Amino acid sequence: MNIKEIIWKKLGEDFRPYRTSCTCIPPFTYKALLAEDKIGAILPSNVFVQQ
Repeated sequence: MNIKEIIWKKLGEDFRPYRTSCTCIPPFTYKALLAEDKIGAILPSNVFVQQ
């Protein structure tokens, strides 16, 4: 999933290129990634790729 695109569509916010295998709650994912860019390691997803 393209997190950058999902955040833009759901929240109208711009975000760096970031992909994951899934995201359950985009607003919480966005806030968590803003607070800590390595938070993807503990979010409930199998694969994260950030630029």
